[in-house]
Amino acid sequence: MIAENLSRIKKQIEASAAKSGRGAKDLTLVAITKNTPDEKVAELISLGQHHFGENKVQELERKAEHFNDLHWHLVGHLQTNKVNTAVKYAEYIHSVDSEKIAKKIDEVAGKSGKKQKIFVEVNVSGEESKYGISENELPELINQINKMKNIELLGLMTMAPLVEEQACRPCFRKLRQLAGKFGLKGLSMGMSNDYGVAVEEGATFVRIGTALFADKNNK
Repeated sequence: MIAENLSRIKKQIEASAAKSGRGAKDLTLVAITKNTPDEKVAELISLGQHHFGENKVQELERKAEHFNDLHWHLVGHLQTNKVNTAVKYAEYIHSVDSEKIAKKIDEVAGKSGKKQKIFVEVNVSGEESKYGISENELPELINQINKMKNIELLGLMTMAPLVEEQACRPCFRKLRQLAGKFGLKGLSMGMSNDYGVAVEEGATFVRIGTALFADKNNK
């Protein structure tokens, strides 16, 4: 099942990337392992998957300790009291949404001799239920992050509304345009229900969980 899901998703990514004049090699598939048993994670690893993401810092810590030599991503909201652990275990942090968090990451990374890879999370949809800074706040935050020595700003991240896939396109397009204004190439966008459109609109990292692990999936 997982092998079939992974194959299908990779084919969809390849087809969608071709529409934007790119190849699958230009994208990174991050397998989101939230609520996923370790044996299924191990199966994905055996199939050649090496990038994995977690929503919660404590679960990231547990899985990163258990599964070595992988690229781990923190994709969920990050609080300042969890930054030490996040920096220790996450190669990538996708959810930086304030100067306070960025400063703490910079401080902790500096002490550990690490250059922390991050994305700034932008609430493009404007939904109150979603984390992320507003478009208006973005320039100042990027300006401050660019002054920090222990952070590597890869790009921007967003979560689209839970609507029909094509209806997500304006959200992804807006994020790409915002990233372009700041010369940022990284775009962390697209999940199980909308990754095809996200890739068409320029995603470089897609975060997929349900479509990988579900017994039956429409994608």
